[in-house]
Order: sequence, then structure tokens, then C-alpha cells
Amino acid sequence: MSKTLEFLSLLDLVYGAALDGELQPEMLSSIRKLFDGDVAFYNVHDADRNVGSMQVADGLAAEDVAEYHELSALNERIRGAVERYRPGSAASGEDIVGAAAWKHSEFYSRWAKQRDYVHDIGCIVEQSGNVGAALVVGRGNRGRAYTRADAHRLEALVPHLRRAIEIRNRLQLERSNVQLAWDTLDRLRVGVALLDAGAHAVFANTALRGICAQQDGLVLRNGMLSAIHYRTNQTLQGLVSETCDPEALTKNSAFRLIVPRSNGSRGYSLSLSPLRLPQAPLGVRIPSTIVFVQDPQDVADGVDVLFQHRYGLTQAELAVVAALLRGETLREFAERSSRSLNTLRVLVKRAFAKTGARTQAQLVRIAMEDIVFRSFINI
Repeated sequence: MSKTLEFLSLLDLVYGAALDGELQPEMLSSIRKLFDGDVAFYNVHDADRNVGSMQVADGLAAEDVAEYHELSALNERIRGAVERYRPGSAASGEDIVGAAAWKHSEFYSRWAKQRDYVHDIGCIVEQSGNVGAALVVGRGNRGRAYTRADAHRLEALVPHLRRAIEIRNRLQLERSNVQLAWDTLDRLRVGVALLDAGAHAVFANTALRGICAQQDGLVLRNGMLSAIHYRTNQTLQGLVSETCDPEALTKNSAFRLIVPRSNGSRGYSLSLSPLRLPQAPLGVRIPSTIVFVQDPQDVADGVDVLFQHRYGLTQAELAVVAALLRGETLREFAERSSRSLNTLRVLVKRAFAKTGARTQAQLVRIAMEDIVFRSFINI
């Protein structure tokens, strides 16, 4: 294979390693072979503290790496490169410390000589202050010293390495953020599910899985959030489809559903809302609907005094919101509270005006979001 084809093949590995860290050793091995080296390593060196460490190595045994860490302060070539060169620059070791001086150095006698490490070439890939990350390829007396032409070839690789590192760092940050969000949602006391367009749970927190495990109203059947009762399930699937409609997102729609339970307890109160997420790549499932599931038995008569003060609700208005959150209809609450249905309708309209809700489903969602918010605070 020509050097040009080798270089192109290497670029494929460089970007592949950004997505899959397990490809890093293979990438380093390919770099070593491209430059006819015996060893290659990615080294981070702090010039102020004069310490370095190999992050990834090829052609070196574990004990070689361990000894290098102990003697890294003696490697004048690495230290000189970090102090003298900017990111993107490449140079041979002889450009920094000449061959004669190198063979008389303490690092050579204590580490490099035993490993026939004579010639090397490296480039600064990343740098922050006097801390630099260098890619280094080395070989023994059998080979010639590296030339300026080799340095130019290595410099052509550096922009791709830096871009790949940037991609990897962004991916790691995104993965950390996603994991943090998952962990936080999982610790909420309210049941939470993120569903795709087919009602399959991309995520279901521990509280929701516990509800579904009881098989009393809701279940996770083959990964799909389903209601046990046929007609309720048809309604649930229909609501999930409605939240996927682009207009639902534009209108900030919310949907409410009471899921009956066979044990005679009041049904679960579900609040469904569309999620604003980017379009998924082909073959990738992303959630399009967020579902909050509240057991009415866990809802106190007053939703929360902070919720009341946040929206300026009266005690009567707050009581109506709590009733809706428990899954009661206005008629049921009227019978239980000895208030007229018309009075409750007026209270609901007042709650609409104060919270910005346009429907009872949106009002329930706002109250549910307040419960979730308080759960976040308590985590």
C-alpha cells in the first residue's frame, strides 16, 4: 500500500477512534507503521512540574510505560518540545536534543538505551499553558534519523487529530449530560417515561417501572407503555400519536388521561406532552413524548404552598388543581366538596388565567411539573 493510501486509511481510523475509544490502540499502531517506528505513544507533559505520562502506547510493554512515568522528568526532548513548539508543529528529537547529547543524557541511559530508542519524531497536538500533549513515534539504530519531510507529513495529520479529539470531548460531554439527566429523572418519586412515536419507552424511571410491575392499570409490555384495559390503552396510544403531531408542539399542547385500576383505587393520572428534540438520524429512536404518571394517593389536598404563591392562587383554586391532579372530574369534586359545578368551573378559569393554561390537561401538566421541580430540589 502506498504512503498516500496508508495516510487516508489512517484518517478513517482517527475519526473512528473519536467515536469509539477502543480503536485508539489500532490508530496509534497505524501511525507507528506509517512512520516506520518501533514505538508510538501519546504523552501529556507538564513543563512547569516537569512530569509526564503516557496516555496510550503501542510497541511498549506495561513495565516500559511504568518506568517511563518514573523517569519522565529526565526526557529533555519532550520537555523541550512543549516549551518551544506550538500546537500543530512537528519536529524530530534531534532538532531538540542532538544525537550526541541524547546518548549522554540520563534518560537515554536509564530508559531509552535498553529499548533501542534513539530516533524519534513528535508533534504537539494540544496545549494549555505549559502543559502539552504530544504524539511521539520512535525507532532504534536500525533506522535513519527522522527528517523535515517526515515532520511535514506528521504536521498534515495534526489537524485531523485535533478535530477528532474535539469530537471525542464533545461526545463525552454530551454522554455525561445525558447520563446526568437520566440519573436525575430516575430518582424522582413521580413516574416518568420518554416514549417514541410508537409508545415504546426510550426511558422509564424507577418509579414508573415500580408502578408497571404491579400490573394494576399500567404495564410495560415488550418495552411499550400500555394500559391493561383495552379501551384505555387505545386512548393512550392515540394520545401518544397526537403528541407527535408538529402542531401539538407548536401549540404547547398537553393531554390528560386517567388510567383505571382493578384494585378499586382511584386511577393513575397521566400527563402527556410533546418533546422538542432534533430530527433523529435514520435507524435511531428518540423520544417524542414525555409522560408523567402520578398516583392520586400520593397527592395531598393542597398541591404545595410554594405552587400556590408562585401563581397567586387562592385556597379554593388550589383545591381544584389538586383534585384534577388526583384524577377527579369537576363533577366528582363538586359532589365531594359540596360546591356547585358552576363555582368550580369559575375557579378553574381563574386558575387558567393565573398559570397560563388553556385546558385542564395543561393545568395538570403545570402542577405535575411543579411536583417534578420540587423532587429535583429534594434530590
